[in-house]
Amino acid sequence: MTAKKLRTERTLTLVDLQLTQDAQVQLASLYNDLRYDALLDVIERGCILQDTNLINTPAHDEAKVLAEHKVSKAFWQTFVWIQTQVRQAHLTMTKQAEPEQEPPTEEEFLQGVE
Repeated sequence: MTAKKLRTERTLTLVDLQLTQDAQVQLASLYNDLRYDALLDVIERGCILQDTNLINTPAHDEAKVLAEHKVSKAFWQTFVWIQTQVRQAHLTMTKQAEPEQEPPTEEEFLQGVE
């Protein structure tokens, strides 16, 4: 198997934004795959490292703090978006309804986990 090239720039066009049926099937199959959990852990670690960059930014450098906050927010939004896409593909393929989400626990709320 050949190594996959890193995507460092846009490869999709506007018409490619809708998932194909094949892509939905592949995403749905990730949902219960242990490798997906490992991938989520890797992505979450990236988000946490970016949060650490934000925390370690000198407070007096307001422009840098704001910039790091924006990057951190984008990391977390992308992380949640990926999970939402995989879950939605799984629900679509298994014909399940979106489960009701319980509100976060006090600990989750304090940690910023929703």
